[in-house]
Amino acid sequence: MAFFRSSEQSRRLPSPAAAADLFGYTLRNHAHEHLLLACLDDDMRMLGLFMLGSDMSNSVTGSLRDIVVEILASRATCVILAHNHPSGDIRPSQTDINTTRSLMRILHPLSIRLQDHLILSGDRWSSMRGLGLL
Repeated sequence: MAFFRSSEQSRRLPSPAAAADLFGYTLRNHAHEHLLLACLDDDMRMLGLFMLGSDMSNSVTGSLRDIVVEILASRATCVILAHNHPSGDIRPSQTDINTTRSLMRILHPLSIRLQDHLILSGDRWSSMRGLGLL
């Protein structure tokens, strides 16, 4: 189920900073990890924004299958992931890296580009692409 405010529909996310601004609004104050998925078209315009995960633990519980289902249903050609680290550490964990790379391997033959995976905590964020991890 997609969610976004009407002002965000068709919003362009041309840079990691633009995506972090959008995602930070939703993720910055959660006490547990949540995963957001922005499905985009070729012009980096939002087709859908999805929240996956749970308030039940300190790890994101959205499965790769759930992510791919939302991407395919939205007919996205590009996606950006983001999740929060309530601990304050914006460095990606090894699990974050492994899961993101697995998703990239799934999406590549479908001609869907994983543009970035951002990690946010408070007003700070990091980009896995910017860190050279994608």
